[in-house]
Amino acid sequence: MFCIELAGFPIAINNKFGFVKALCRNYLTEKEPIFEVEAEEWEIDREISADIAPEAPYAESIVVYRKIAERLPELGALVFHGAVISLPDGCYAFTARSGVGKTTHIMNWLGRFGEEVHILNGDKPILKVEGGKIFACGTPWQGKEDLGVNERQELSAIAFLDRGIENLGEKISGDEGVMRLMEQVYIPKNAAALRKTLELVDKILAGVRLYKVFVNMDISSADTVRRILEGNNRK
Repeated sequence: MFCIELAGFPIAINNKFGFVKALCRNYLTEKEPIFEVEAEEWEIDREISADIAPEAPYAESIVVYRKIAERLPELGALVFHGAVISLPDGCYAFTARSGVGKTTHIMNWLGRFGEEVHILNGDKPILKVEGGKIFACGTPWQGKEDLGVNERQELSAIAFLDRGIENLGEKISGDEGVMRLMEQVYIPKNAAALRKTLELVDKILAGVRLYKVFVNMDISSADTVRRILEGNNRK
């Protein structure tokens, strides 16, 4: 067993394999945990039989994070499927349906802006509501590229990416914002946690700007999208 700290929450993991502890190496803490999670053998076997995971150690890491995600809403946080990048002028989350090219787009930001930008999390950050603000928090679950850092930043905007011939975008809200955001957050099976998740989604919608953005894969898309998300005419 070991303990990690995610989004400011100390969590104990009763692990069976060393993989999950190695995965969480940058998040280890000696703080007293507020809850504990453990992957049962049958849960690990289910991930393998469903072809979600190739082997037991990796399957355990998936089950563990899912169990953490079930508990987070009661603490004012949820798991978000997307990538988060941080710049001096803002912190932005990008999400997209499979095949759109989210990773390619954020790599364009790295290529275009260099050391000015870094990836906070490449796949499954935590969004935390605290003091009327929305924070993006790093996690060990960073995607196959393993891109991310253990930090938290106040979130400025969320961009929902779609493929386009030209790079352009528009601000969204209301029903479209709710629908898009609900597609990309972890939906708990527990009814009480689900109600909390819906409350958190409302607070995220009220706390950050949401954009629908069409991008091609050219590196120039980073410049255009940055101007859109900043809401100014930066050149």
